[in-house]
Amino acid sequence: MEKFISILVSLKEFISAKSFISIIVSSLVVLFGQNIVIIQALFILIIVDLITGIFKSLKSQCKITSRRLLETVKKTILYALFLIATNQCVRISSVFNWVHIFTASFLAITELLSIIENLAAAGIIIPKWVLDRLHRYLDTGRFSSN
Repeated sequence: MEKFISILVSLKEFISAKSFISIIVSSLVVLFGQNIVIIQALFILIIVDLITGIFKSLKSQCKITSRRLLETVKKTILYALFLIATNQCVRISSVFNWVHIFTASFLAITELLSIIENLAAAGIIIPKWVLDRLHRYLDTGRFSSN
């Protein structure tokens, strides 16, 4: 009988954990929309930026502090809030879909630029034209000068 009760308790805990995870995932879908892939991609870019930033700091012998690492956490939260806001605009009207796509693209390019700059500072040779085009895109929204 104790074994049966133990199994029921384990089953209850499993169902509770599964329900909790379902609530979190459902909330993320409501907040970020069906484009959860955008969030995953940006999160990966932020992690890669963090890692390349650590390599850059090690190469330049800069001290890695918890304050600097906290900046990554703040950036992640602010990016998420920005994407939540644009997704809510899309939920109001699909006319705002371009805003959501532009925001995600802008954040991705910003992260990519930071990663490339970190790699360059860590000693990887990056062609100047690549950095110039990414900076131009951030400034003008266009890759070419035409």
